[in-house]
Amino acid sequence: MGDQFRKVQPGDPLKIPAEAWNALVDLSRQQKNQRHDQLAEAEGTSRQTTLAKVRNQTGADLDRFSIVALGTPIITPAANLREFKRQISFQGLVPSANTGPRFGVLLEPLKNNFIGTAAMGGCVITRVSVGTHAYTCAETVAGQNGYLRSVPHGPASVLWIESSGAVRWAVIRFDDANYEEIVFITSNIPDGNGYYPGVVQKFDIASKSWSTIFDCKVVDANK
Repeated sequence: MGDQFRKVQPGDPLKIPAEAWNALVDLSRQQKNQRHDQLAEAEGTSRQTTLAKVRNQTGADLDRFSIVALGTPIITPAANLREFKRQISFQGLVPSANTGPRFGVLLEPLKNNFIGTAAMGGCVITRVSVGTHAYTCAETVAGQNGYLRSVPHGPASVLWIESSGAVRWAVIRFDDANYEEIVFITSNIPDGNGYYPGVVQKFDIASKSWSTIFDCKVVDANK
């Protein structure tokens, strides 16, 4: 069998073998897909769902696997919509009561005021502070970028942790739904619709006290 892809000379009869024609069609499709991808990139499309860019605004250089609380996006839609859509990004802050459970774990050392990559979802290595008991969850510590702390319920599940040490290496999984809260009914007198007033509370292991998350109303399921 001759060369299916040989070039023809001027004046030669044009006979295109099926193999050559199919290869030409495949190449055309590939180029079309590449143009589509380039257009999407130009328009700005964020494709990564577990990683994000963070700018270290803690005031200090941070090591790999450090914890950063998440502030507002580095670039907002109002400032630059195309760049906002192209890449998920956040201010990386020191955890505090105001930042709540939102955090990321740095995947590289990051100098102060520089931008790097952090894990926001999935599984990641980090360090966890352990008290008298190693619980199965972890949360941020106010004022601390070096590690999380072990808690009964929190925004991260601990998949594995070292067997000893005050601060231990661990593998965690981001899990925002991993909270356990209780409803405390504040009155036994229902309102006009039959609902009892109450508050949703969460136990804080550090202060060993319950804190109110938000007000609520409950119905007596036994009626």
